[in-house]
Amino acid sequence: MSHDPDKKIPLRGEDSNQDSSPRRMRWKSLATGLLRPAPLITLGLALIFLLLLQSVWNESPDAAVHSARQGIVRTPVISQGTEIYQPGSMEHYVQIADSALLEVLRVAGAPTSDIEFEDVQFLCCNGDPYTRQVLHLPEAVSATQLKTSLEAVLPNDTFSVSLESHGAVVIRIAGVETHRFVGAPPPYQPTVRGPKVVIVIDDMGENMRIARALAALPAPVTFAVWPASSHAAEVRALARQHDLDILVHLPMEPIGYPGDNPGKNALFTSMTRESLDKTIRWNLDQVPEAVGVNNHMGSRFTSDLSGMRCLMEQLKSRRLFFLDSRTTSRSAGYRAAQEKNLPFYGRDVFLDNSLAIQDILLQLKKTERLAQRQGVAIAIGHPHDQTVRALQDWLQHRDPGVSVVRLTSLSPQ
Repeated sequence: MSHDPDKKIPLRGEDSNQDSSPRRMRWKSLATGLLRPAPLITLGLALIFLLLLQSVWNESPDAAVHSARQGIVRTPVISQGTEIYQPGSMEHYVQIADSALLEVLRVAGAPTSDIEFEDVQFLCCNGDPYTRQVLHLPEAVSATQLKTSLEAVLPNDTFSVSLESHGAVVIRIAGVETHRFVGAPPPYQPTVRGPKVVIVIDDMGENMRIARALAALPAPVTFAVWPASSHAAEVRALARQHDLDILVHLPMEPIGYPGDNPGKNALFTSMTRESLDKTIRWNLDQVPEAVGVNNHMGSRFTSDLSGMRCLMEQLKSRRLFFLDSRTTSRSAGYRAAQEKNLPFYGRDVFLDNSLAIQDILLQLKKTERLAQRQGVAIAIGHPHDQTVRALQDWLQHRDPGVSVVRLTSLSPQ
């Protein structure tokens, strides 16, 4: 028998008919790997999971299944043919607007619990019923933001969104008003009968020892926090802990500048509109919990109607009120606030121009008498030890018929 020296002789156990192509080798390697213990266990677990999942989805679609162990939540399925709102009807479009509002709130990070209805009416337009809604504007969204956001998500061939002069945002469907957003519910409803005194302490944020003493008083005081202060964050947290009203103590140009320096990031009458807007925003952003603003110094700036109008526009967009410290009799604060329909308060008494305790007590008694005569009096003091001691004494001995209340419990002036 002849022998071909170039022909490969199979080794023992080797199949001479074996296909040595790469594809066959890959399949053989895969099969060998799957037969190992670890992959077999993985396949078994996957099979069990699929069987469990199938058993869940084979349950009746009419039952709501809530399984904390499996993390599966199912809700009833609406059967085909169920009608909600007739497409093209007024109420159908109202629901589209409602959904757009929820989307705007979601993007803004505002919970739906912030939506409050002031009024809901069932009306008809050419025999087509719909609901007209008056809602309070959620605090997380300004009127301008709401208008812009709604315009971006609602088709403009059917819907129109307008911002009215008094700050309301209105949605109209084919010219018919269906939604009116009228601003946040005012926190200014009187809650206490009889004479009321409000104590505001300016320049908060530098002395935490005095801040803690003020927060511990047996009556609420309002903290006016200087935005650039060393301990602004701590004093804000302290006020929140004691449920105290917080103001932005906004630095403004005084008549005596530069001899009297209002401090960092103050408002000046010489600023451009762009610079003024930027500076106001910076100050307001430092005290996000604030319910209002009052002026630090500012005898020159508050006299400037143009500058005060600019300030009121920013306060209006954030739904903040203005408390005029009245460092000048020529302040334009009240006029500018009226023009924007902005809640306004004015200071009645400064407590501690003199740091003698008896002088401060005299001013507190004057405040008390003013409240008895006119119903309300607002006093402004500063974080001094003498002011704290005078307040402790006065609170203990004041007329019990005079209540010390939060500023936000008063109706605006």
